[in-house]
Amino acid sequence: MLLLWLLAGVAEGGLCRSAAAGDTVVAGTTAAGAVTGQSDGNTGGSIGGQAGRQLATVTLVAGEWAPYVSEHMQGNGRITEVVLRAFAHSGIAVELKFFPWKRCERMLETGEAFGSFPYVPTPFRSRFAEFSDPIFIANSHFFFLKDRMDGFDYTTLQALQGYTIAGALGFNYLEWFAYDNLPVDVSPDEDSMFRKLATGRVQLAPAEERVGWMSLRRLFPDANERFAMSRTPFRSEPNFLMYSKAYPGGKELIAQFNEGLRHLRETGELERLLQETGAEAP
Repeated sequence: MLLLWLLAGVAEGGLCRSAAAGDTVVAGTTAAGAVTGQSDGNTGGSIGGQAGRQLATVTLVAGEWAPYVSEHMQGNGRITEVVLRAFAHSGIAVELKFFPWKRCERMLETGEAFGSFPYVPTPFRSRFAEFSDPIFIANSHFFFLKDRMDGFDYTTLQALQGYTIAGALGFNYLEWFAYDNLPVDVSPDEDSMFRKLATGRVQLAPAEERVGWMSLRRLFPDANERFAMSRTPFRSEPNFLMYSKAYPGGKELIAQFNEGLRHLRETGELERLLQETGAEAP
C-alpha cells in the first residue's frame, strides 16, 4: 500500500512536498484500498476517488506541532497520518489546511472547518466544539535553562507562584494557568516562547515533551547542553480530534471517524504509528 504520508503533499517524480500554510490537501482511498490524493495549492483541491466515484470530503485545519503535526514534515506528521487513515477507512476524503492554532479554533467556531487536531477539551472549547474518541496521550513538562535553574522540579502548579512562565496562543494550558492565577508571558507561537526562554526573559516554558525538544534542537544547536525539562509533567492527557458543533452533519462524520480509529486500534495500526513517533496509545 502506498504510504499515507505521500498524500499530504504534491507527488512529482516520486517526490512530495508538505502543504504550505493555507494549502489544501485532499486524501481518499481507491476501491483496492490504495491511498490517493493531491494538493492544488490554495484553489480548493481535487477530490480523491473510491471505485471511480467522488468521495465525501471533510475540511480539517491544523497548526504546527512537530513531530505530531507539521506543514514542514513529509506526510505532515504521524498524527496527521492516523487521522487521514481513520477517515479513509470510512471512505471520507480530507481537505487539510494549515493555519495558526488560534485561527483553527475560530474556523471551528464559525463552522468554516469541521475539525482540528490534536486538541484536548477545555471549558472554552466546549462552547463551540465536541471531541472524538482519544487518539494518543501527550505528556507536557516545563523547560528551563540549566545554568539558571539546574535541577528544577515542582509539586503543584500553585507552587510556581513567583516564577515567570511563558505560554503560546492557542494552547490549553493558558486556561489551566489562569485558573491557578499564574501570570503568563504569552507569545504568538512556541518558537517565540522558546526564544524568550533562551534569553532569560522567562524562567519556565511549557510544552509537550517531544514537541519541546524538537523545537529547541531546531532553534538552538546546543539545546541539549543549555536546556532541561522538569521531571514532573504538569499535564498527562489524551488528545482528540476537535470538531465544530456548527458544521453540517458533524455527528455523523465523527461517528465515521471514530469507527475508523477503532479499526486502526483493533488491527494494531494505531499502536505501530504512534510507536514510530514515540507517542503513547490511549
